[in-house]
Amino acid sequence: MSEVEIEAPNLVSFTYSGSCDVSYDKRPAIITSKAKLDVMIHLSFFSGTEKYLINLRNLIEQFAQHCQTLTLHCSTFLENGDELIYSEELRNILVPPVYNLKHLKVKLECLHCKFLEQLVGSLLWLSPHPNIISFIMKSEVKSLKFHYKDEEDVESWRRDLKEVTMENFEDTERTILQNYFTNIVK
Repeated sequence: MSEVEIEAPNLVSFTYSGSCDVSYDKRPAIITSKAKLDVMIHLSFFSGTEKYLINLRNLIEQFAQHCQTLTLHCSTFLENGDELIYSEELRNILVPPVYNLKHLKVKLECLHCKFLEQLVGSLLWLSPHPNIISFIMKSEVKSLKFHYKDEEDVESWRRDLKEVTMENFEDTERTILQNYFTNIVK
């Protein structure tokens, strides 16, 4: 199948499972719905290329207008979330795909301190003004809850960030995240 369009005014959830090797740029939105959706994208293959990351960004953008919760389920090939890490260079030339997302969930096998700062930076680029980012590993959930000075100004999260509440993070992870947010918001 090379193209699909779904018109479902009462659709409340949508799951995509497959490759991001397909180019989604310059295509009309996949879904037209009046409802806010819970979208899950299951990343079943990771090529490690910039093209893959650009296609993933473009796929996420397809759901931007209709998405309240976005779940990115990482493959077992790279189980620590590094398939979601966008380089600074790539972030500087691309536009973030989704603003005003209520909840961004990332399902992983495990969360490595080695990638934590880069992963959080990339997720905040993908969705610059989330209310919550959750990392889900088996039955364990670690969450970042964001509190802003101005809830309406979705493009300037760094300037408007008032507080980040961390739930269920280990001490080392908490320290890494505290340093990250202290340095990034300056």
